[in-house]
Amino acid sequence: MMDDSWRELLDDRERQALHPETRLRAWEVDARQPGADLSVSVLVDPSQPVPTDIMDRLLATDATTVGQQLAIADAASALACIGAAIPDALERRIAAWLPGIVASAGARSIDAGLAALAYGDIASAQQITPARRGRFVGGLVFPRDLLGLLSYAIAAVQAGASAATMRDALHRLGERLGEPDGVGPATLLWLGRVVFHRLGKRRIGEVATAMHDVVWNVPVDLDRARRESPATARTFALDRYLDGGRFRIDHHLLGTGTMRLYRGVEVASGAPVLVSLDAKMSRQSVEELRAAVDRAGSFELAFVGPIDNDDRHWAVVERVPLGAWLPSMVRPGSTPMALGFGISAGRIMLATSNDPALTGIRPELMWGHTRDGRYEVTGLSTRPLELFARHRGDAFTDPLFEVFYRAPEARLDPDDRALSYTLAVMIAEWASGRYPLHQVFGHETTDHDPIRAEPELAALLERGLAPSRDLRPRLADFVDALERLAR
Repeated sequence: MMDDSWRELLDDRERQALHPETRLRAWEVDARQPGADLSVSVLVDPSQPVPTDIMDRLLATDATTVGQQLAIADAASALACIGAAIPDALERRIAAWLPGIVASAGARSIDAGLAALAYGDIASAQQITPARRGRFVGGLVFPRDLLGLLSYAIAAVQAGASAATMRDALHRLGERLGEPDGVGPATLLWLGRVVFHRLGKRRIGEVATAMHDVVWNVPVDLDRARRESPATARTFALDRYLDGGRFRIDHHLLGTGTMRLYRGVEVASGAPVLVSLDAKMSRQSVEELRAAVDRAGSFELAFVGPIDNDDRHWAVVERVPLGAWLPSMVRPGSTPMALGFGISAGRIMLATSNDPALTGIRPELMWGHTRDGRYEVTGLSTRPLELFARHRGDAFTDPLFEVFYRAPEARLDPDDRALSYTLAVMIAEWASGRYPLHQVFGHETTDHDPIRAEPELAALLERGLAPSRDLRPRLADFVDALERLAR
């Protein structure tokens, strides 16, 4: 019988179509070039002899910028992962640099957080993202969410978990080698130090070999999944059709239970669609569901009803603009990104503020794009929330959403200041790279971490996050203030 990690792997046929072996071959070529990056070199060939002249150069280098410091840390870590003895003076320098690296790592914030965790500096790692809340559960995977993976790794270290609890997450990380924004060799080695050394208690010098075995086996595992998938993944929704073949589901976005989100296409035109799926409620007619979702959100409603040849599920299909699912576009810690997405989302919220379900809006229900360095949310929908509000209940899988962005009064008597709160939570998350509220599933609170953003933006977000709506700005005023900051 297959374990759950294989069943999850077989579920997503789009991931099975990836070819990470292409990236591995490119790394093998890079590793043979003069002056090759050390992380690439040791990951490709972990049995190579330890260079004898590099350590002195690393010690002598005067690293004054965060980029230089992280480059030295990467190089020293790569050497340690093949058994090199790192001088105590260099180890102390790197450990002293880590808080500053974490604070200013920008696009490499995930690497910085993993490096801090590898050095046992949990406090610095949690400056990138807090540990995953609640009881630690091993075996979770984060195929599109590196920030979630870091949060999970922090929780694993805090719980004293074993390396086996991260096995499935490592495998799924390897699959991302075939994606344009996938992880690089330095990320893999830092994560390997956390998993195999800190959790698995293996020598640091064995980490490169362990990570090489994980990553270079990914193509073999995917080939096996491709061969076995026709007989084992028949019930999954990918490649299924709706409305008599008009629409096809082709990409899994979110969810492992009965509530799920997918991207699909209109077959005739190739236009993208968002598909929300849930188990069919026997007490509800399709007409009742269609009436409930008819006027929600800003996307065009295309279809409401069952999957073709499957009367067990309801689906809601919406036409989305060109661009991408917003969570796939977010990069932690970018103020221009946070302001761009926040202002454009706020303008759409103002235009649709008569939608009562809008208080539950969240990034997973948004679409966006970037153009000429500008970030823009191009649409949002609350129709999935209307569909999932009729949920039948599923006690066997994780909930679709584990945290919330809604104001404390959202279910009672909300006005547009509840939307100011929701928008402030999202912008704070985009600007700082971590979800700010102190929430666990089933317990909502307005308590939050200090907002890590530029001072004027942080002050405005603090007003938006006020527990009492009387202290928050109206939505229009809040969006206007954001636009002034962006100028």
